[in-house]
Amino acid sequence: MESQFDKTIQKVENLNIKQDSSILIAGQRRSGKTVLCINLLLYLTEKYSYQSIILFSDTGGIETNSAFDFIDKNFIFESRQLDEIIPKLMKYQEKEKKKNKQKYMIIVLDDINLNKRSKLLDDLYSKSRHYNIMVITLVQYSKIVITNIIRSNIDILFMSKQNNSGLESMYECINTELDKREFYRFIRENTINNQFVFYNLHDNVNKLKIVKADFFQLENKGKKKQKIKL
Repeated sequence: MESQFDKTIQKVENLNIKQDSSILIAGQRRSGKTVLCINLLLYLTEKYSYQSIILFSDTGGIETNSAFDFIDKNFIFESRQLDEIIPKLMKYQEKEKKKNKQKYMIIVLDDINLNKRSKLLDDLYSKSRHYNIMVITLVQYSKIVITNIIRSNIDILFMSKQNNSGLESMYECINTELDKREFYRFIRENTINNQFVFYNLHDNVNKLKIVKADFFQLENKGKKKQKIKL
């Protein structure tokens, strides 16, 4: 049973995350979701080439938060703009693909009310890989987000403490020999001090890993991220 997990604390740069992955970060408030997300964005934009990062967030003052200064302020939106902007982004990517241009982008959904937009999210998750879009979704409770379509299209899970219904929705996504009670205990024991449990649904080893949410240090600190106009 021990082979089902690896208790070595990992850094995001040691994880095998593909350029067009769909990622879900689930955890209660103050669990380190935002720090982990910034950590991922800095690392991924250093490793891969993305034309843009699109952020949807209702967090007050996020536009002036220096931690997000690598995101073009023109690409930071509120949740009320989701229904308008997401279809435009997908249409843009579709046009670029028809021109045989491999333009990747990242869409971040940061702790916004998603339960009324299940159809929009299902469409985004089911088509994101085809349109070269990485989707990173941050939620407090995964139960309200994970539909059957999202479950079948998600690639990466980062899990922190949640209520039992949230943990159950995570458990239903993974392939493990751990029974439900052991899984719950593993999550609760290893998600302290901004730690998350990582699971790659396409990893042949299928191990649960522990990841520390910490800011990624760029090797080339003078390097600027690409910013384009849609």
